[in-house]
Amino acid sequence: MLFILLNGACHERCSFLPGVRWGRKMEARRSQVMDYIPIFPLRQASHDCTILINRTRARFSLDIWERIAFYLVASDGTFHGPPKEICRLSLVSRGVYNAINMQNNTRLYARIFRFKFDTAAVERRFSQRWLTPRCLASELVKRFVALKRIRGHREFQTDDLWTCYLMLSENDGRNESQLFNWAKLQRYLEQMLIHRLGSSPFSWYHDPISDALFSWILWMSNSREKLRDVNYSHVLGHIMHPFVAIGHHYPKTYAPDSKFHLPMHPEHDSEPLYQPRAAEIIHYSHNLTLAVPLVTSAAVLITTLCSEVYQDLNPIQESMHELPADRDTANALDIMGATVQDVVEFHSHTRIHDPGRCRPEISLHFDEDQGDGSGGSRDEIPPGNSSGYDEDWVRLVSCYNPYGDNPSLRGRVFQIGSLAGSWEGRFLFPDFITHIGATMNPHLHPNSMRLQQRPLYWDLEEHHCLNPDQPIPGGIDEIGGDDVLNAWLPRGITIHHLEDAIEVFDPNTNHTVRYETFLPQGPVSYSKVGCEKLEQPWISGDCDGEVSQDDTNPDLGPQNLGAGVTYIDNDEEYHDTVCHRSSGVSDIIITGKTSQRHGDAWGHFTLVGRVRSWDGLITLLRIPRDPEQRYNGQWIFKGYLHDRNLVGRWRETSTPADMIGFEGGFVVGKN
Repeated sequence: MLFILLNGACHERCSFLPGVRWGRKMEARRSQVMDYIPIFPLRQASHDCTILINRTRARFSLDIWERIAFYLVASDGTFHGPPKEICRLSLVSRGVYNAINMQNNTRLYARIFRFKFDTAAVERRFSQRWLTPRCLASELVKRFVALKRIRGHREFQTDDLWTCYLMLSENDGRNESQLFNWAKLQRYLEQMLIHRLGSSPFSWYHDPISDALFSWILWMSNSREKLRDVNYSHVLGHIMHPFVAIGHHYPKTYAPDSKFHLPMHPEHDSEPLYQPRAAEIIHYSHNLTLAVPLVTSAAVLITTLCSEVYQDLNPIQESMHELPADRDTANALDIMGATVQDVVEFHSHTRIHDPGRCRPEISLHFDEDQGDGSGGSRDEIPPGNSSGYDEDWVRLVSCYNPYGDNPSLRGRVFQIGSLAGSWEGRFLFPDFITHIGATMNPHLHPNSMRLQQRPLYWDLEEHHCLNPDQPIPGGIDEIGGDDVLNAWLPRGITIHHLEDAIEVFDPNTNHTVRYETFLPQGPVSYSKVGCEKLEQPWISGDCDGEVSQDDTNPDLGPQNLGAGVTYIDNDEEYHDTVCHRSSGVSDIIITGKTSQRHGDAWGHFTLVGRVRSWDGLITLLRIPRDPEQRYNGQWIFKGYLHDRNLVGRWRETSTPADMIGFEGGFVVGKN
């Protein structure tokens, strides 16, 4: 039986017409709908019923049939999966079919898209050219075609991986519900995880784009509860191991880390051309070039999460009890290093942030302003999963070519103030002898390289060079690069800490620059001096983002909306333009240290670093604080912020930058 609930009307059975149900309009304010609308079982409808429907239809406008079709689809029971209920409604008559098919009424399918999928991230990231009825209707079809293949667990296509990855990037609850509850994504991932171990064009370590997308989907869809399955966790860790153990064989950054100022100019650079990895896809009916996400970062996140779950499930080794119980006991015995208390903290409490899950907020409201591509009311969803991937998204759409000009979709790649605070995590390192052997013997299987882990604890501060001050120049190494092994800073600089700023002296230029310290707590972000430079207080998140986009939106009248004949989404006639309001920050320097408690346990270090404005790449040079502990060496940590985790690769600095040094992965989460 098919029953249509129009505008919340309740139905009553009428005895004078067997087999037909009637809907009585309960609210007088909805005067545009006739008092009674015939609802009938389509498979058993008599000829008289069909005639009745056709005669009544003469009174219905396109908008009324759109409402009927929408409420036929929009219910808790019909949320998951494609809108197959419309197929039955289209059998009523040729006129009804013409009124609700996609070719004639893309606005209906745009409304259905908004009902079944999340749109808050799309509205933040794109102009209205990407939100027209034609674009949303096209994306609706593309997604369910891909999800149907995933649900069947029979085909493996890279385009489907892009669809899943971008859906998770835009997820605020509805997308993941369609992926997991209808398409059964978790079962698909588990099957393909094993299937890709075989010999095929899409097998692991042979298809870089599929490796990267699959790894990121595994991370974005994972949870600690899933990894409590020991067999699943073991297979996952086994597959991710090579990307961590020999990460120097895989892309680690979106542009060479030897360059601080980008884009690059091939005619001025002596080093070989850098070949970025990018892909062309269709997204919301538009052609889009995207950088391929970095597989090494996803592998480090997954490996770390597997290790943390393993620690949750297994007790601490008995040998640990030979250590002093706590710091007071260690000090009394004049013993340096970790105590039982420190080991328990790392084993049981030091954790990164795993991907959160969102419950879908399903709205059954027929919004007059939605689906017309002219703005409308946006989803009233607080910042959730999708907002944590905004910077990742900008890197994908704007960092695929380090030689090109800024793409039209370029946005914020680093949230001002996001590094200020306390961080905790771990770094992963291979056995040194085995690592040297692997660099000399490329045929050595990386799974033979055992990884060890040690904790990381940092307290970091951000310092900003504010306009009109000029930042200090970049450092230059012995091979002519931008001295990444010194965090892109000139050699020999001294940093003097003030109450609310730092002063950086560069002996090469004999020049001192003041960097204002970012204040994460409080109504303003800088001291009085810093705010006066900006002429107004700057608060994180208000001034560093996109403020306007393409405003060349022609009038989209109802006749165009129904037929999908719009012009703003035509890439040959229009293009996106993005305007940004400057935050006033021209350079960012990071300083930090280990706290006294964590330094006593794991070593005292100071940190200094810089942020590359082109892609948000962060470099941190870690230096032993005690000159007598210089044997610990200076290490450089390079990585990106992914939501509340800073993840990337570390390496020692004694080896020249153009050679493979001793290195591994690291990840720290913000407290």
